[in-house]
Amino acid sequence: MDFLYNIIIYPIVQIIEFVFVFTQKVFYETGFSVIAVSLAVSVLCLPLYNVAEKWQKIERDVQKKLKPKIDKIKAVFKGDEQYMILSTYYRQNNYHPVYALRNTFSLLIQIPFFIAAYSYLSHLDALKGVDFLFIADMGAPDAVIKMNGASVNLLPILMTVINLASAAVYTKGFAFKEKAQLYVMAALFLILLYNSPAGLVLYWTCNNIFSLFKNCVSKLNIPKYILRYMVAAIMFLLNGYILFFHNGSLSKRLIVICIISFFLLLILFINPLKKFFNKHVSKLILPGGVLEKKRTFIGSALILFLLSGLAAPSALISSSVAEFMFIPPYSSPLPFIGATMLKSAGFFLVWCAAVYFFFSKKVKIAITLVFLFLTPAALICVFAFPGNYGFITTTLIFSDVKNPSAALHILNMAAVLAAAALYIYIAASKLKIIFYSMQTIIIITLAAFGVGNVIKIQTEFSQTAALNNEEANVAENRIKPVYRLSKNGKNVIVIMLDRGISGYVPYIFEEKPELRESFAGFTYYPNCVSLGGYTLLGLPALFGGYEYAPNGMQEQSGRSLLEKYNEAMLVLPRLFTENGFSVTVTDPTYAGFSSSPDLSIYNEYPGIHAENLHGMFLPYWQEKHSSLELISISDLLKYNLIRFSFFKMSPTLLRIFIYDKGNWLSTKDFTEGNNEITRDTLDNYSMLEMLNEITVVDDSEKDVYVALTNDLTHEPAFLQPPDYIPSNVITNKGPSPFADEDHYHVNMASLIMLGKWFDYMKALGIYDNTRIIIASDHGWYHNTKLPYNFTLPNGSSLVMFNSLLMVKDFSSGEPDEIKTDYTFMTQADVPYLASVGLSDAVNPFTKASLFNDKKDWMTVCTAHEWKSPDRRVRIWNIDSNEWLRVCNNIFDPKNWEAVKK
Repeated sequence: MDFLYNIIIYPIVQIIEFVFVFTQKVFYETGFSVIAVSLAVSVLCLPLYNVAEKWQKIERDVQKKLKPKIDKIKAVFKGDEQYMILSTYYRQNNYHPVYALRNTFSLLIQIPFFIAAYSYLSHLDALKGVDFLFIADMGAPDAVIKMNGASVNLLPILMTVINLASAAVYTKGFAFKEKAQLYVMAALFLILLYNSPAGLVLYWTCNNIFSLFKNCVSKLNIPKYILRYMVAAIMFLLNGYILFFHNGSLSKRLIVICIISFFLLLILFINPLKKFFNKHVSKLILPGGVLEKKRTFIGSALILFLLSGLAAPSALISSSVAEFMFIPPYSSPLPFIGATMLKSAGFFLVWCAAVYFFFSKKVKIAITLVFLFLTPAALICVFAFPGNYGFITTTLIFSDVKNPSAALHILNMAAVLAAAALYIYIAASKLKIIFYSMQTIIIITLAAFGVGNVIKIQTEFSQTAALNNEEANVAENRIKPVYRLSKNGKNVIVIMLDRGISGYVPYIFEEKPELRESFAGFTYYPNCVSLGGYTLLGLPALFGGYEYAPNGMQEQSGRSLLEKYNEAMLVLPRLFTENGFSVTVTDPTYAGFSSSPDLSIYNEYPGIHAENLHGMFLPYWQEKHSSLELISISDLLKYNLIRFSFFKMSPTLLRIFIYDKGNWLSTKDFTEGNNEITRDTLDNYSMLEMLNEITVVDDSEKDVYVALTNDLTHEPAFLQPPDYIPSNVITNKGPSPFADEDHYHVNMASLIMLGKWFDYMKALGIYDNTRIIIASDHGWYHNTKLPYNFTLPNGSSLVMFNSLLMVKDFSSGEPDEIKTDYTFMTQADVPYLASVGLSDAVNPFTKASLFNDKKDWMTVCTAHEWKSPDRRVRIWNIDSNEWLRVCNNIFDPKNWEAVKK
């Protein structure tokens, strides 16, 4: 059944899912997305239905012609004699009773589409709880009519009425047997779908409406040109609605308008296009030439099958075999390649071949031309334009996805068009031997390339499996100290919690009063503003001071943003190094404007030790918590690996759209109904939980500076109270008024684990000689119930710009209550607070003071700059309405005002 599903049903499911996701991203209306799926499937099936209709008409005409004689034979003869005479009569008329199955072809077409729609829409989470028109919940039966405590589902009844009307129109003049067949089918669908989710019934109702329209047009013999103008008018009106009345994303609406307009022009100019084809293009098609050969289509289909099903996925897995091994329930990565090959076969060797062999010679030539274009285009994109997207995880998430430059897009499209034109020219010319030789070489090369990768994968798997059986080393041996703190000298630790939310802090300590002892000596600064709402804008000021705040970066227009950003990340490490401190920096966010921090920025300073810890401790942590299932990675790979292949085969211009921020245009949930915890969440959680194990004490007098960055507060997930630990099942979300906010859970977990680290420092006797600063680069605004939140003058949210700041100075570890200080602060005060007491506490690059008395207004940038810019850009592209200023109390709306820059 899995085999049949993968090669027959899966390709249809992908079409349904793609249309649903695309429409949802444009219109944000689930009901409309279901209607769009129905329309797309109906339009795609229309050519198949037309072929089926021709076969059925032939069968009806033959049966009508033979019926009188057959009736006479049946009336006169019985038994074997009747059978033999009928068989002779059929042979004389070149007919066989098996041909009667042609009448069921339209029904056979519906079966895989019904199964695909049912399997996708009946369990689609996106439908649950969503209303549309008179439907209260598209994820459940509509139950529109209520009577005496019972409910009646209206939509299935409406679907059946339309289905019967369509059948009545279609079978007008037909024999009762054919009418009965369709009426029975309508009743069967009513029984099957009566208690189905309303979204699925809406899909089938729309299918029936389209079928009714098609049958009415067919029976009324409406001239084709009138029908074309009717469809064109509908498309024109739809374009007008999308452009002028719909409130969705303008860029996405324009994409849809372009697609509709393309088909609109195609409909309006179909006759001139036919004349052009017959006059010019048809001359390229040599009688008996390559374009007319089935071999040409089959060879092209094989190339696309091998490329998407074998070459691309095997190349990915062979690049890092170890990562794809031992993913439950499999040990070897080869089943993932096998599943991808099956799906690829479904696309290119089953459905495309079926469509090809069903149609006329002209249509076959057109399909062959399409495949002749796709073949070199895909090969060029995969091998000549692989793209640089950083590393990729086993969940198919890239580490550094950036949209390539316009120049690369143009070069890619030029190469694709040139290669396709040359390939088609060779196919259309008399160079038949050359073309088939090329095709054969490509097929053999791709097969050899894929098989070579498979052999490599199996070899590495066998070797690794053998080593795993032989090695007796325990996981603890892989953990090495990272933070070496001083017992007799001073320790200065700056902890940056990305997107840490300041407003949660009082509620966290209220829920967990035992944390107050762990955080003894800390001062909490609630009245702290972030000068930039995103990491690229807020982090430079946190590590570099006011000169690297957004307005300060803009004023330094003579240097690139990259140079200024890297300099900000170096201010404190260089300052402490020059003051004799031993310096350790871990995970410096966006260093070198790279999502995987570029540690080479520290190479000039031998006294600075820098490390990237992301991913380092997660395998060890997972060994200790093996019962925790984050996500069904095996299901994800089997489902999405073919989409990775399509990503690689696509032009660079389309790849960002296909990648879809790691969602791969999919609505499928791979958490198996469990609480969803991402790998990034667990990675950052494991780093904080491991702090005690990676911290050691040095008895020397050497002073130490540590800059520690952690993103757990940036990767929200629901955790299990009271300890806020990762869990597949959340039995309760805790007593906090923010229990339903996943950001609260990860902020709570972060402070709990930091508290354990501080308790460990106390046990080691180094807490009193350690200065600790906890800060965030910015806050966050999404779905928070924090009572002090309000809208800023330009529509931004205060919580986004209320950054976390907590400070503990030396010799303040006595068991005091945590203090709260409402002094006006910013995250740019961190460098000054960290360097107080140094002999030369100034910016080592500019020699400017790190202190700011904040007597003047502080300038805040509210721009959404979350992507690393081009390395040559010197200033941020920020609109004038994205600058605000604030003074004194940030919680007073009167203290905020707009600034013109």
